[in-house]
Order: sequence, then C-alpha cells, then structure tokens
Amino acid sequence: MKLGKPEISLAVSDIKASLVFYEALGFKRVEGAEEEKWVVVAQPDLRIGLYEGHVDANSLTFFGGDIEAISVKLHEAGFELKQGPETEEDGSIGAKAVDPDGNLIYFNT
Repeated sequence: MKLGKPEISLAVSDIKASLVFYEALGFKRVEGAEEEKWVVVAQPDLRIGLYEGHVDANSLTFFGGDIEAISVKLHEAGFELKQGPETEEDGSIGAKAVDPDGNLIYFNT
C-alpha cells in the first residue's frame, strides 16, 4: 500500500513568528504566501504547512497515496473513512479519517 508523502499542517496564531521559528530550525519556504497567511516549509524529508486562520486544528496529510488501498486497510482494521474518497476542486481525490485520539488524517492523490 502506498501511503504517500507526509505533511504536517499546523494551526498557528502568528505566521511571521512561526516562520522565524521554523526557519531557525533549518526549514526553507517552498510554497504559499505570507500575506495570505499560509506557508509550507520543508527539509529534505519533512514538510510542514503553517496556516493562520485557515485550519481549526493540527492535522497530518499524506500526498500521492493509493486512497482505495488505504480505505481497504483501514476497514480491515475496523476503521472507516470519515469523508470521501471524493474529487477535490483541483481534480485530485481526497479522503479524511480520524485516528483513535480524534486527530484528522487527510489523504490526497
């Protein structure tokens, strides 16, 4: 099963302060716009999306995975997708699950 590349999405209260913090840790800006209050920072094997006012809670996203296979594996383990799979505005396929502790896990092709 192909899970996809992980990206952590963080709800931040101050995009500028968050950028200073993560850049101090060696992350580089790779996507987004500070004036729109969202930026993705990355290191070679980790991406973190910083979102001021765009998301309600922190979440984990996997990009490029096999959503059908993921759905089957979750079902076999006694879990179900909470939303999707469905076509997103950009034409990709997305689905959402919630782990046992209530954390949002998002899958997108």
